[in-house]
Amino acid sequence: MKKLISRHIYSWFFVVCAITFSFSSLVAAEDMQKERAAIKEMIASYSAAYNRHDAKEMASYWATDGDLITVWGQLATNRVEVEQVFAENNATRFKNATIVESIEFIRFVTSEIATVDVDRVITKMIENGKEVPPFYNHGFYVLIKKEGKWCINAYRSYELKYQLQHY
Repeated sequence: MKKLISRHIYSWFFVVCAITFSFSSLVAAEDMQKERAAIKEMIASYSAAYNRHDAKEMASYWATDGDLITVWGQLATNRVEVEQVFAENNATRFKNATIVESIEFIRFVTSEIATVDVDRVITKMIENGKEVPPFYNHGFYVLIKKEGKWCINAYRSYELKYQLQHY
């Protein structure tokens, strides 16, 4: 009888553990979906600021110690410098430009660090005083979550000679 009760207790223990694990996985998956949605919203808001040519607002998406390396070789190592890069670009090459970013991948390194790959198309860009054809590039964000809000810790831009091909 003791063995039967003991087996019965163990069976219930495993059932409870399985239910708990399944529930926690479901909660974790729900949380991840919420975080993905928050990241997508942040990237969309940043792109909207980009299209308004608002250097101060664009830089506000950066962590205070965040850094930026553009495809044109501009390096900024804090939010103030990031704003300066944007102000310079908005007065010249991006004066009339618009950007469209499409998120390719979001990967979570931890619950507070994520990487985001985006494909970007910049139209109406000016080089040497003339509008150039649409410019395709790839961007790589490192995002961190500070005080419940996602912000850009690092961004790298790469010129694409060809559109990405998914396999």
